[in-house]
Amino acid sequence: MVVEDTFVTTLESEEALCRAHTLLSSIGFTTPPQRGIPMAGTAWTTLEMKRGRKQARNHYCAADCPQRLRVEWDRGRITLANSMETIRKPKAPHKEIALGVARGVEDLLCRQTPIEDCHRTLAEMEGRIRKAHRRKAALVWIILLIFIAACVGLIIMAANLH
Repeated sequence: MVVEDTFVTTLESEEALCRAHTLLSSIGFTTPPQRGIPMAGTAWTTLEMKRGRKQARNHYCAADCPQRLRVEWDRGRITLANSMETIRKPKAPHKEIALGVARGVEDLLCRQTPIEDCHRTLAEMEGRIRKAHRRKAALVWIILLIFIAACVGLIIMAANLH
């Protein structure tokens, strides 16, 4: 799943990308190793970050799915691309995370919302998604334990009849 967004900022490239890096680092994104050697005298215009597990799995929380984000600055125009790897068709939590991260970076750079507010909004969103995932996983475990207990009970009843 890919989310793309384009917006305009009044910040210079260095400041805009530094602010984006700070926000994204605070929610678990990391910068992959550099490919190649940056040329002297060139401005910093691109930021690439990633987070999540190495591969998507069915039982992972949407917040743990592999995610790659690229932010490009071009004379004040910011282009953001956020991709999330999923096994099946993306569900509501996947979409909420991908759109929420894009919205958070846009608020930070375009509307110049303080980093703390953007971080708080994104952390609350991820917290809700993780809590819903834990609740769903607990329900699955409870149903599985009830099924196993019923099977054991039937085996014991069958053994007592003979």
